[in-house]
Amino acid sequence: SDLPKSRPAFEGMAAHLERYARASGLTFCVFGDHDAWIVEYSAGEPSIAFVMHGDVVPAGDAGWTHAPFEAKLVDNPLYARGSEDDKGPIAAVLVAMRALAQSGYKPRGKIQAVIGTAEEHEWEGMERYVERERHAKHVISIDASFPAVVAESGFVRWQLALPLKSKKSNDCMPALEVN
Repeated sequence: SDLPKSRPAFEGMAAHLERYARASGLTFCVFGDHDAWIVEYSAGEPSIAFVMHGDVVPAGDAGWTHAPFEAKLVDNPLYARGSEDDKGPIAAVLVAMRALAQSGYKPRGKIQAVIGTAEEHEWEGMERYVERERHAKHVISIDASFPAVVAESGFVRWQLALPLKSKKSNDCMPALEVN
């Protein structure tokens, strides 16, 4: 299969995330058949989630200006396959979560790093995750347009509730819900 989960590097990344989480006072879990990896800090209902993806564009012949499998620092930017899309943002979120855990900060709910595993190939795993898991109150999707792309890839769920007054009386009509 061409999917990343069939490759040793993919399994290695999951193992690395689990070790990192454990050493940082965070938890790690796998959703589905590696559809997504979730790193969490604290307890309770999900409060904020940073959604990213852990796979990379196939190396192929993409007109690389630097060798895709060699990390190179050039005039301060790091050139490495996946460093911006999406390993850099994953690292930033995980370091921030570790700092919160080590400081003893206790948020009112869980802080999550939700890492989809096949954004560059297909996104069905994240669609399953979105359908089946409880969502955080606040979701920020971080991708190649770093620092933030909110509600990227069509995972938008709006809920609008407004008290509407009837023209015939002063009674409020039932709330309107839009999905």
